[in-house]
Amino acid sequence: MEVYQQTKEYLREFQQRCNTCPVFYPRLFHLKAYCYMLAGQVGHARRLLERALSFSNAHGNVLEENWIKINEVSVIYY
Repeated sequence: MEVYQQTKEYLREFQQRCNTCPVFYPRLFHLKAYCYMLAGQVGHARRLLERALSFSNAHGNVLEENWIKINEVSVIYY
């Protein structure tokens, strides 16, 4: 449980840094989706992946967009 709490703290810190550089939001949401998937909250993970996909489209981040699409397939089969 301690690892999960520490991870959540790191993600909160990362989110604060994203406020100054919003191009990293897709990566943040992607990482959060991983955490929720590992915690068994698949529905929340799917919503975060959708949000990450919309942000990566908005910023033209094709690499992140493709990575998210690959992971969306993994979440479906999880």
